[in-house]
Amino acid sequence: MFTSYYLPLNRTSLLLLHPQHPNPKQRPIVVQITTKMANERVVDEMTQFYLSHKDITKAIENLLCAHISTPVPRQVEIEGDGFLLRGSHKPWSYGRTISIKWGDQNLQPADDKWTFVIHVKY
Repeated sequence: MFTSYYLPLNRTSLLLLHPQHPNPKQRPIVVQITTKMANERVVDEMTQFYLSHKDITKAIENLLCAHISTPVPRQVEIEGDGFLLRGSHKPWSYGRTISIKWGDQNLQPADDKWTFVIHVKY
């Protein structure tokens, strides 16, 4: 997957995921993602996030693509160079109540929403 954007820190975003294997019946999926600091060492966490935002975004994208086809456990950890992301997902009940479109194309809200918390590794 080509990444030309980066997930923001301490914000909630909607991420559009296209089907891995094009299927006319399968619509692109929209996932709600929140990224947060652990607030243990704020300056270090912010610095590490921005130094690693490309790797963090790619790791989250890859995990979410895998989760769509094969559900992963509710709690996950992604270890990177200088950081540890702790992710968790729970049902996205609000997503079931909304209609999302990209142009004329209807998008499918994901079943789960995700939260990722960054921790600094020393």
